[in-house]
Amino acid sequence: MKSLFLLLLSSICAGVFAFSTSMTLKLDPVKGEVGRLNTIFIIDNSGSMQPHQDEIVRTVDTYFKKMSAMTSDYALTVISTDVNESMYGITSNKDPNAEGSFASMVRQLGTNGSYEEKPLQALLNNLPLLNTNGFFDLAGFTNVIIVTDEEDQSNMDIKSLLSSLNKVTRSNMMINAFLGDESCPQSTSAAPILEDLTAQTGGSSYKICGDYRASFEDMLNKVPKNKNILTLPQNEISLPYLPIVGSIEVRFGSQIIPFGYYSSGWVYDDLNNKIIFGNEVKLDQYQPEGSKIEISFEIDPSVDFDITIQ
Repeated sequence: MKSLFLLLLSSICAGVFAFSTSMTLKLDPVKGEVGRLNTIFIIDNSGSMQPHQDEIVRTVDTYFKKMSAMTSDYALTVISTDVNESMYGITSNKDPNAEGSFASMVRQLGTNGSYEEKPLQALLNNLPLLNTNGFFDLAGFTNVIIVTDEEDQSNMDIKSLLSSLNKVTRSNMMINAFLGDESCPQSTSAAPILEDLTAQTGGSSYKICGDYRASFEDMLNKVPKNKNILTLPQNEISLPYLPIVGSIEVRFGSQIIPFGYYSSGWVYDDLNNKIIFGNEVKLDQYQPEGSKIEISFEIDPSVDFDITIQ
């Protein structure tokens, strides 16, 4: 019996005894500077809004230029103030003509919407749809821009709205508004509900008949520019041993990074024994400090333990 034990031990040390065991690689995330910028335009589509919609289309190039200088990762959507309508679509940096797509959505609004402007209710109604379509980002910042010449008529609980909005944006958001002013024709002289909401969220109120280019510049200057965003240290990770592919699990703290989604997850390269991450993998910024990126797997028992793939 003693001689058999010594034989087994010497076989293991020589690297010729194949057996199954597990391994976990632990990597530190790195800090970047910019997350995705999500912009929700909520635009009044009642009868008096045509000149203001035209002004948005005419000047939005300023918003795109400033936004693109801040981050290469962004998404925009357009919602009307008519609660009977759904969002008009989503465009993003993946669209080579994102600015044109946005302008097209604004032009589709028209001016035949409900005379009861309810931008806050419209926002709340569309949050689930936006969330389902992957509009919000774990590491992103959301800028809500309301454009209306009337006070909000939603008659809703503002705390409830902010709670819902903070939930999907992780509280990384602000609300800005272009509002009617007594100096603007065909508009209300006051919108205290919307003015108060912008102030609560760190945004600003601007004149609906004012300088849109300067207003776009001003609001984007308030977006955090040096936020410490945690990212992957590299897009390809070599494994030191051949794994049982079905046993591989990749996580960041409690966040599971999915297998098989090449853009937002990872795949296994069996020719080079590597984990390859998609270019849209987002780490959950709210994992506990010190969390590691962990790649766990069972070592293939059919391969000698001393074989290391480089």
